[in-house]
Amino acid sequence: MHFGLTTARAYATTLRPDDPFPVHLDCDTRLDSVEDGLWRCSECQQTGGLLRPTLPNMSSPFDRSLLEAVSWRLAADLALRHPQLRIFRFFPHEYASDVLHLRTLDASGPDVCLDRYPGHRIHVVRRGDGMEPEGGPWLWDEYLTAENLDLFVNRIEYSAGLWQGSEVSDREPTTEALVYDLIARLATHGILCGAPGVHRERVYIDNAASDTGWEGGPPAWWDEARGRNPDLTAPARGDLHNDPKWRFWRVHDDAGFDLILETSTGTIWSETFDAEALEEQGYDVGQHDLREVLYPPGNPRALELALNCGGHSDLPEAK
Repeated sequence: MHFGLTTARAYATTLRPDDPFPVHLDCDTRLDSVEDGLWRCSECQQTGGLLRPTLPNMSSPFDRSLLEAVSWRLAADLALRHPQLRIFRFFPHEYASDVLHLRTLDASGPDVCLDRYPGHRIHVVRRGDGMEPEGGPWLWDEYLTAENLDLFVNRIEYSAGLWQGSEVSDREPTTEALVYDLIARLATHGILCGAPGVHRERVYIDNAASDTGWEGGPPAWWDEARGRNPDLTAPARGDLHNDPKWRFWRVHDDAGFDLILETSTGTIWSETFDAEALEEQGYDVGQHDLREVLYPPGNPRALELALNCGGHSDLPEAK
């Protein structure tokens, strides 16, 4: 589990484009909080400004992409461990929040809310057994700086009534969960591209049901998806509210990477405007069925194919 997050967490403590305060990574010493939200290494007295007791700066493309990556990593880990969970994106309170919900298709099941707006947190909305959630909410920095990520996930599971001991990790992951894992790794890859101190492109992850077009209807890329795959985009058994759009996600950035993923079949393709140019360069931007390479979770072949299909073939050395 947590594929790519170990490297991402370490990378978060290096010099970032808009932060002149590097963190000394060679000292195996806890960081002490100091004034102005900064952190100081108690061993060497160097300070840093990214790992702080508030959410990352949402106006910074790097910080926003970091939060996108860590929220998807947490969501995917929970979905891999609990096959009944699906990931949905909502914008409640008139877009005052940007939320990933982990919930069952049955509205009476558990509901875990990952709110990515400043000042908002990770919390359990509802347990599946009717009891009140125990524990939480948790700040995003608590997850980003947790010494033991498995224990952090266990706390959320316990609060949501999902905790069933070590046997939970032995369950066979669903195709949906494996696609979520791939999305999380694509998001992590986006924040790892380039060296510290250089410009990074913002990583976006959109959903066809929650994303809107210019006139308030479905996004343009959904219309293109329906034209390409009329059978795949038709309503299917298990769709939330009989709406197939919830199954379709788009991962893209400002540099031209653009990939569509369908969760029930593991199908991907690119909707980039530069498809012909990318094909001439050797990229395979056509439609692919990834089910044979999605398992086991973290399979590097799935990430390689997805990056190539979207027009971005270099691979990070993520752990």
